Amino acid sequence: MICGSTNSAPVWRRSDRTLSPSFPLKAEGLDGIANGEIKAVEDSNSFPLPIFPVGVGESQGFIDIRIADVRVPEFAFRGREIKVDFAVEAYGLAGKTIPIYFNRGQNLLSSRTINIDKDAFTQRVTFGYTPKEIGSHSFTLSIPPQSGEQITHNNQQDFRVEVQRDKIRVLTLSGAPSWNYRFLRMGLKQDPSIDLVSFVFLRTPTDSVDVPDSQLSLIPFPIDELFLEELKNFDVVFMDDFSYRSYFNTRYLERVRDFVRDGGGLAMLGGVRSFDSGGYGESPLREVVPVEMDGKGAYQKGRSLRAIPTASGKVHPITRLLPDPKANEEAWKRMPALTTLNQVLRAKGEALLMAGSDGGGGESPLLTVGRYGKGRTLALMSDDLWRWNFIAVGVKESPQNHLKLIRQAVRWLAQEPSFE
Repeated sequence: MICGSTNSAPVWRRSDRTLSPSFPLKAEGLDGIANGEIKAVEDSNSFPLPIFPVGVGESQGFIDIRIADVRVPEFAFRGREIKVDFAVEAYGLAGKTIPIYFNRGQNLLSSRTINIDKDAFTQRVTFGYTPKEIGSHSFTLSIPPQSGEQITHNNQQDFRVEVQRDKIRVLTLSGAPSWNYRFLRMGLKQDPSIDLVSFVFLRTPTDSVDVPDSQLSLIPFPIDELFLEELKNFDVVFMDDFSYRSYFNTRYLERVRDFVRDGGGLAMLGGVRSFDSGGYGESPLREVVPVEMDGKGAYQKGRSLRAIPTASGKVHPITRLLPDPKANEEAWKRMPALTTLNQVLRAKGEALLMAGSDGGGGESPLLTVGRYGKGRTLALMSDDLWRWNFIAVGVKESPQNHLKLIRQAVRWLAQEPSFE
């Protein structure tokens, strides 16, 4: 057997002269051998035997259609269109009209037809899709098998796209321009994946200050617009040392409760205006936050509290500051002591106690997370978290653990797929 279309006459000339008087010659790619090469062998005295070429293969042309060179991003953003670009290559199907289907699972997203106008045909095709949900999306491009096709597995291409939020929309309500507010806002603003709307109140209506009520915050506080119209457009709400009683009634807290029930995230941070001290133990948010309150929990100052991660806290995506378990444990041990604590009864039964505080008088809940309806909740019973940033810088250590804790909390509350 002689393969290919190289100049094979010299090979034949060197063949064994003791062959039988005649034999068939199988030559793959015979159509590519120049007629002059065969004639040269026949005329040569060095090859005494007659040659009978035998053609191998179908007389008809090759028939195939395939999807090739799929170009699609690995990651996409919710609410933004993605383009799926690919090539359709066809052989031996001139004159055919071919359908192409674009599916997500069993759901047909789009389809179109192409007209094949020549035997060797190539055309690029583009489909568009706007994902509405975050997570992993599986897609399929497919073309039905055509008559005469012997290879059909290349008629389909499967691929996956990880859909993320464009930005996580966060609302913060801070009851005073405190150090905790400053470092919380800084940590959120420095994260390019977070879109922050922040309200800080300079005083309450009951403060004895000669300032009109219109100047309670840096900008007018649009209560109705914020809680009745815009709340659904946020992913996470932080209540930072904020008491609703000075600004609105419980009707607006019912909206916050419904926001969490429908899939939003809520973080309540400690302070003199928070938890029982802010009236939340007798509000619609009592059933939402992941700790039990009895209306009597006090806000304590002058403590020296060490955050002690529980077994759950050591592996949870919020409090896992470093990938190595031992390094993570050491990082928590180096955290500066906190000096304030909002007393609560306990973590709720279905909630997860992430960290307790030990001030010499036994452990008290410090950081707790839970779920309410489709949403997630977090309770941090101190307004001293800023010390983990400020003091770290003061002793020439990195403040990244404080910033990482905040940002991981936001992503967990926003239900990022990687923070399950």
